[in-house]
Amino acid sequence: MECDENCEIKELYSFLGKKWSIKLIRIIQTPKTYNELEKYFNKKINPTLLSKRLKDMINLKLAKKEDDKYVITSEGIKFLDITKMIVDWAHDTKYEIPSECKKIWRLNPK
Repeated sequence: MECDENCEIKELYSFLGKKWSIKLIRIIQTPKTYNELEKYFNKKINPTLLSKRLKDMINLKLAKKEDDKYVITSEGIKFLDITKMIVDWAHDTKYEIPSECKKIWRLNPK
């Protein structure tokens, strides 16, 4: 990715568009070991991809590793708050959120 004055936001947007990113950050609101995450996903995400997403979250300062557990950071919590506001905006503007996304946010259709 070419870097300019917007490099950090481009990197974040790139991360957000990748499969499992949002769900993974929501899951580590309760600290989890790598093995617990693998068990949670029940082979739906391959180990290489899981490791990559966790590394990306750490690089973006959305998560950190303490002892053997992945933990959401204060920046990660702020990020989830912001993404929740976007979901609320989508509801308020009648934007149709795909059903698979509703599951991630535990939303009930209006």
